[in-house]
This record gives sequence, structure tokens and C-alpha cells, in this order.
Amino acid sequence: MDAYEKTIRASEIAPGTMKTVKLINGEKVLLVNTEGKFHGMGAICGHFEWDLSDGRVQGKKVVCAGHGAIWDLETGKAQFDEPTTDEPLYDIAEEDGFLWVRKRAAEAVPSQKADTRPQAV
Repeated sequence: MDAYEKTIRASEIAPGTMKTVKLINGEKVLLVNTEGKFHGMGAICGHFEWDLSDGRVQGKKVVCAGHGAIWDLETGKAQFDEPTTDEPLYDIAEEDGFLWVRKRAAEAVPSQKADTRPQAV
């Protein structure tokens, strides 16, 4: 698989759970099995460097165990009451029972800290 890196067996991540894997280049990727699909996102909370796999899955969102920041698995965007970094996204492919990972293009996910505080309505 061109540009993909082989990681772990798909069976190691039950539906509704997640696991952090380390790629050859040292990047930590959160692999999430939710709603019948595998998702990949940066694994470390930019707020206090908490491993997001210690948190919980809520549909297509991940909640950090540290301070409750929430990331959308489809966009990498964070929601929190303080500015927090969005997480990079990773494409996931399943082949021969393994999950293969590759980082999405940088322009697909903003890398700057954004003001992610909920807005009053």
C-alpha cells in the first residue's frame, strides 16, 4: 500500500474503543473504531499532552480524559473552553486483517491553535 504504514491487527480495537500506536517516524496516532469505521487522528492532546486513548469515544468524537476537550474524528477540530490545537488526521485502510495508516495532506487540517471556546447563542 503506497505511503501507508502497517500498524496493528484490526481485531485489537473493538467497536467503540481506541488505541494509540507509534509510527516509524515517532508520530503517535489514535486509532478509533466507531460506528462501523476506523478513524485515525493525532493521539496527544495539545493542551497538556495527555494520551487521548485514555479518554472515551462518543460517536464520531473523542473526549480527552485530562480536561474534557473534544475532537471531531472527521475534521480533527477541537472544542474546549481554552484555545487548543486541532489534531492531524490519518487515512486508515484495512487489508489482510491489519490497519494501515498514512497522514492526510497538511492543508486538510489547520495546524494553528484556534479559539475553540463554545460561542454563546
